[in-house]
Amino acid sequence: MEKNFLHNSCTVSQTQTKCFDLLSAEELQEIEENLVEVSYKKGETIAKQGSFAAYIICLSKGLVRIYIENFKETLILKILSSGNLIGLPSLFKENNVFPYSVIAYEDSSAKLIDINVFRKIIKNNSKFAFKIIEILSANTIQLYGRFFCFEKKQSYGRLAD
Repeated sequence: MEKNFLHNSCTVSQTQTKCFDLLSAEELQEIEENLVEVSYKKGETIAKQGSFAAYIICLSKGLVRIYIENFKETLILKILSSGNLIGLPSLFKENNVFPYSVIAYEDSSAKLIDINVFRKIIKNNSKFAFKIIEILSANTIQLYGRFFCFEKKQSYGRLAD
């Protein structure tokens, strides 16, 4: 697990997904059979806040921005690089929509993994499930740091962040 959760910018995630190393050959094959690889151009929407989450996104290449929006404003939650998972908060059936939007910061590619297959593997592989919980915890801690940065910085510092 990452040791340093509060980064200078409070925005850029350093977490790299290593959870797939914990899967058996059969589980890896099941994931491979239930994913599609998609390329995105800079500025293209990858996931829309409030839309149905039928997949977990594994960013293969590129850089993306994750943000939430209301009618007037947007708030950037984080910037993710390749090797990160997107959509983990949507894993639970009670919350099967994306809680944020994702847009490509640069040309990117991602593997879209069927969310039901992902759920099944979590239920059957405790080491994999534990790693996913670690990732969710690291994301939560980073967001706490992000909100702390917003609260404590002067307005110009907030704008730069």
